[in-house]
Amino acid sequence: MRCFIAVDVYDQALKERILEVQRRLESLDAKFTFVEPEKMHITLKFLGEISDLKIREIRKSLGDLRFPPFNLGLKGMGVFPNPNRPRVVWIGVSEGADEISRLAEMVDDSLGRLGFPREAKGFKPHLTIARVKRGGGAALAEILREYSLREFGASRVESIKLKESTLTPKGPIYTTLHEWKAS
Repeated sequence: MRCFIAVDVYDQALKERILEVQRRLESLDAKFTFVEPEKMHITLKFLGEISDLKIREIRKSLGDLRFPPFNLGLKGMGVFPNPNRPRVVWIGVSEGADEISRLAEMVDDSLGRLGFPREAKGFKPHLTIARVKRGGGAALAEILREYSLREFGASRVESIKLKESTLTPKGPIYTTLHEWKAS
C-alpha cells in the first residue's frame, strides 16, 4: 500500500477561498491538475509502499505521540521547485507553522525508529493546491505575486491520519487507515 501521514483541512470557508484561486489558475494558458477540496491535506511524511505488518507497527508507534490541538493559518502562495520550472502550486502556513513542524518532526523521529528514512530536507509546511503539467509562465508568476501575502483562513488540527493513496487515471483516492487524536 502507498501511504502517508497527514493533517486534513476541514474548514469549508477556507476551501472556498482556495477554490477561487484554483479557478483563477484554470483560466491561464497552462495545464494544471487541481487538488479537490475533500482531498486537501498537509503531508507530514510520505511513507511510500508499505506492508500490512508495517502499518501495525506505525499504528503502535504513532499511538505514543502526544500533541495539543492547534490552529493552522494558511497564507501566501508559492511553487516548487522554483518559479522558472513550477511543478507544484502551494499555499503556505503562517499561524501554527511551529506546531505543525514540531509534529512532523515527532512523526519523523517515531517512524525513523521503525526504519523509515529520515527527512533529509527540512519540513516546509504547505498545502498543495495544484500540480503544473505544462506552462504557467508570467501569468502564473503574476498570480503568485497577487496572492503572496493573502490570508486564506485557518483550520483546526485535532488529529493526524495514516492514509492510503490509490493512484487511478482520474487522480488519487485517499483512504484513512488510522487516526490519532490530539491530547
